[in-house]
Amino acid sequence: GRLLQGGELICLEGELGTGKTCLVQGIAEGMEVASHCISSPTFTLHHEYHGRISLHHLDLYRIEQPEEIERLGLLELLDDEKGAVVIEWAEKVQKLLPEEQLAIRIWWEDENTRRFELHAVGQHYCDLLKQFANQSLGNKP
Repeated sequence: GRLLQGGELICLEGELGTGKTCLVQGIAEGMEVASHCISSPTFTLHHEYHGRISLHHLDLYRIEQPEEIERLGLLELLDDEKGAVVIEWAEKVQKLLPEEQLAIRIWWEDENTRRFELHAVGQHYCDLLKQFANQSLGNKP
């Protein structure tokens, strides 16, 4: 979250209970949004939070057809240059999203362990992922 500058799209995939909303809370904290305010917007689909930059949090669990987010105008959020969009259950609408994005897949390793796979498409997201690795994992450039 500290690395986000606005205009980013982060797509989260994973089964129920793998920690997608918890990850959004961590991203929000880095964006200087009170992470305790973050909850799953399952029944409203979209929550907007304000911090250093805006966070648009979408939970598409209840979406049946990808076109529903077009009809609801949620794709317009992707044009917010001053905010970042984080989508839970992004695989449901992937065909409507820009190719350039940071995709994060989460799955169970065992009862107490999750595995994360991060996939960056586009130079900005590749740079973002490198910065994240350098700062968080102590990788050398």
